[in-house]
This record gives sequence, structure tokens and C-alpha cells, in this order.
Amino acid sequence: MTKTSTYFLLALFIGPILFSCKKGENDPVFSLQTRKARIASEWKVSFSEIKKGDTLIVFDGEKETISFGDVELAAIPSTQSYTFDKNGKYTIEISKTYPAGYLDSAAGTQTINTLETGIWSFTGGNGDFKSKEQVLLLSDRWERRVEGFAEVEVKTWDGQNQGRVYNIDMLKSKEMRWIYDINSNTPLGVVEESGTIEFQ
Repeated sequence: MTKTSTYFLLALFIGPILFSCKKGENDPVFSLQTRKARIASEWKVSFSEIKKGDTLIVFDGEKETISFGDVELAAIPSTQSYTFDKNGKYTIEISKTYPAGYLDSAAGTQTINTLETGIWSFTGGNGDFKSKEQVLLLSDRWERRVEGFAEVEVKTWDGQNQGRVYNIDMLKSKEMRWIYDINSNTPLGVVEESGTIEFQ
């Protein structure tokens, strides 16, 4: 068998495997890792832009700027990380330092840490979305701690069946981007929320 024939046969068998790992339009053309292997890691949020009604929240990787209409309300130092493991568990850790008087007129600077854990899985394969083009997060525990205070606010869910779905616009070995658009029912009515979250 000639070298050309050998290369052709290798391309014939390996090509579909390489391309099968590409799900999103902005995924790498070639990857030896599946999407599950690529997402199973610790990710730092490097940028996000979230719109909730008339409120815009922009995070640049170091601080979160909150604006209402044309008025900037606050710039809050923050760190945000998401960790996914191959067994389908996830952890979200967020820390925000609020300026004095922002949350309570009588309070000084406050750092609030939140921790969320739960189960993640790929979705898609229906309608306009390919298989593994979306990720579903089902939380089972959420906690909130204020630094300097012993009290911890905790919420837990058993048999959680309501989660958050994000469209995976890009998933590389060291970069990921989510895009989403959801409506939430609140006591004040339906709140529309849309956003982009980028990870490194």
C-alpha cells in the first residue's frame, strides 16, 4: 500500500472523529478532546454582560459595573469561577465586595461570598440546537456568607427539576463562551434576562 493510500485511509477514519468533537460554530476545527473533556475543568469568568429589564451588569474579570438606564450605580470588585467535573457535578464560587452603604446605609464595606453546587449535563439535539450545544445546570445547594459574620444563609433542593440552560457558543481547551436568553416569573411579574458569559 502506498503512503498516499495510507494517509487517505487514516483521514477517512480519523477525520470524522476529530470533527465530531466540534459542536459550536466557534469551536476549534480540530480537537482530540470531546466537549465533555474540554468543559471538565475550573473556569474563571473573564467577561460577562447581563441585561435584566432596565439593569445592565457588566463584569470585566475584576469588577462588576451595575447600571440602570444611563445611570451607573456601582463598580463592585468581584471574582467568579465555575468548576465542572466529568462526573456531572459543578461548583460556582462568587465573591463581591460592596462599598460602604451600598447594601445597608449603616454598614461599612461588605464582602459577600456565594457558593452553588449541583449537577450539570449537556442538552440539545432538538430543534435548532445540536447535541451537546447547550448546558443545563440543576442546583442542589446554595450558600451565602458575609465575611466577618458567623451566620451562613443556606438553601438546598432535593429532586431539583428546574434549572438554567445556556447555549455554548464556543468551547475550546482554554476558552468558553455562553449565550442565554430567559424569562423568569417573579412577584413583580415576568423579568427578561439575557447575557453573554466568557470564561478562561
